[in-house]
Amino acid sequence: MGNFQAALLRLKEHLGLETDKEVAELLGMTVKAFTARKARDSFPEEKLRALAQRRPDLPIDVDYVLTGETVRMRYEREHQRSPASIQELTSYAMRDALGPDEMELVELFRAASLEQKMKAVAILSAKPKPPSPSQGIKVSGRENRVAGRDYNETKE
Repeated sequence: MGNFQAALLRLKEHLGLETDKEVAELLGMTVKAFTARKARDSFPEEKLRALAQRRPDLPIDVDYVLTGETVRMRYEREHQRSPASIQELTSYAMRDALGPDEMELVELFRAASLEQKMKAVAILSAKPKPPSPSQGIKVSGRENRVAGRDYNETKE
């Protein structure tokens, strides 16, 4: 059995689906496109990840669907032990999901005082200021002509 078929069976089982058509529709694909991917043994991972983001109400374990292994199973295999806490397992899972700069931000945030956390949230959630008029497009020249635009001039 190819990777596509194995992932497809896990997804169907996970969500209680029966047909390829149901899976294709849920992933936002046509049946024809889904069938073509199936023939190439190329599971639409990007579509699955987008679905998990778009529909948090669906119980989709993307790692399990794609690899047959949950995050906990992978942690236990790599560390030869069970995680000591949910936080340890969550940190492990985040390393895969986040880039190094994002992980650094999370670690710094966790180590910060309450006051520092409140300031950081305020800064990050502030709406950007609209550009001032002086930062906009400047038009110069005679008779308000704008470079790069069609201009028809008739002489009388």
